[in-house]
Amino acid sequence: MKPWRFSLAGAALLCVQLPVLAGQTHPLQGIRDNSSQLLALTGATVHTEPGKTITNAVVLVNRGKITAVGAAIAIPAGYQQVDLSGYQLYPGFIDLYSNYAVSEPAKAAESDGPVYQNKRVGGNAVNAAIHAEQRWADTVTPDEKAAKGYQELGFTAVQSARLDGIFRGQSVLLSTGAGLPGDLVLKANGAHFGSFDPGSSVQSYPSSLMGSIALVRQTLADANWYGQSVGKTDYRFYRAPLEFNSALAALAELGQTGLVFDTNNERNLLRADAVFKEFHLPKVTLVGSGYEYTRLAEIKQTGRPLIMPVAFPAAPAVSSLDDSLDVSLADLRHWERAPANLAALEKAQIPFALTSYQLDDKSKFWPNVRLAVRFGLSARQALAALTTTPAQLAGMEGQLGKIASGYQADFVLADADLFKDGEIVATWHRGVVSPLKPLDNVKVAGVYPLSIGAQQLTLTLKGKAGKESGSAKLADKTVDLSDVQVQRQQVRFNLDLAAINAGKGIARFSGVLTAQENAAQLS
Repeated sequence: MKPWRFSLAGAALLCVQLPVLAGQTHPLQGIRDNSSQLLALTGATVHTEPGKTITNAVVLVNRGKITAVGAAIAIPAGYQQVDLSGYQLYPGFIDLYSNYAVSEPAKAAESDGPVYQNKRVGGNAVNAAIHAEQRWADTVTPDEKAAKGYQELGFTAVQSARLDGIFRGQSVLLSTGAGLPGDLVLKANGAHFGSFDPGSSVQSYPSSLMGSIALVRQTLADANWYGQSVGKTDYRFYRAPLEFNSALAALAELGQTGLVFDTNNERNLLRADAVFKEFHLPKVTLVGSGYEYTRLAEIKQTGRPLIMPVAFPAAPAVSSLDDSLDVSLADLRHWERAPANLAALEKAQIPFALTSYQLDDKSKFWPNVRLAVRFGLSARQALAALTTTPAQLAGMEGQLGKIASGYQADFVLADADLFKDGEIVATWHRGVVSPLKPLDNVKVAGVYPLSIGAQQLTLTLKGKAGKESGSAKLADKTVDLSDVQVQRQQVRFNLDLAAINAGKGIARFSGVLTAQENAAQLS
């Protein structure tokens, strides 16, 4: 085992100065965390991107951005070192289909009969299932409990909108870290969301899949017309000005913003593709259903990327003869083949990202991902579906999805290979850690040289994890340390300098332990 080097800095007086943050739009009030923004993660096995791994790596972070990654990088002065030896570090994962931090739809009012009209408010659409005017970045309300749920799965960023209606509005890409709503927005103008489901609308139309498809086509045609007619006179109504319609105006920009469209089976996926090809919309990502293995050739021909849930069916109940009679052959076939669906997509070279959407129990996400790996999905493709592919689909390649210089410092830390049996113990968002499980403290017991000016002291640390103590010696005088704290590789303690004639007052020390080949040294 390598001995430890103890890098220590001390001061008799602790001063805190609150900085003015660049880009800040709100005044500082009260106490703020002023911890170091210079971070060095050392010793971990780092998966920089799918298919590329560095062992015993160093990752340098400066103010939320990665500045260097490598196996033999010198750590500059002033960096807080975090020893992650024995752990595996991944880029932060991205979920492209969620309703995180947006409000639930209002409860619809009861009606005594058919509803044919939508109440017009502002520039909303004629049909109540169309909410395209919604820009969800404007209403973001972070939820600490929901955010932790995503963090526990490794998702450091999510693309979010209210999952209600046919055209659901423009999504927002959010960090799942802590902070003010505006601080968490990574991309305000995300892709629009949509589906064939009218959702909470009480309007009588549409009431069938055929009606939903007709409404999608009519709305897209109206949006094209509206985009070409803005600023012109509407001669249909005696030269009246064109009616303001923010829903159609938003949809007229679909070619630039893109669209994420939910489908609940492979046939609807193909139907949606046909509709959007009719309107020459190339930037459409389709949310899959798990049945894609039944139409692989046709789905590949669409050329559309997919967002894939990992919600696999439970084993059918066939313990008794009566139970088995109620199970169809189609259900048995899907139960058998569903876990291999992602492997089939990989083999067919159909690009896809993974989502926790459709999972009622989010804790099944990683067991299901590992099940898909056992059924043929490569770990490399699984990692790509959580990192580089969603980053590209969200238009954030070069910023998210890799551990590389210039990228955002979003990380996932696991105690072993996540695609085998590893567990997530922490995430980082822009260089700020969100611990999920305690990291094992290193064994600090030992004797270290301690320099205070020109004086050379001997520092002795002893005790078990969580119960550390110690003493310092100068010449023939020895004094016990007070308030000894150990968190992973970080050691803090107080030392009465006057008691050993080393100075005046009580000094507060903070040290960092790092593994070394040579004898332990204290500086």
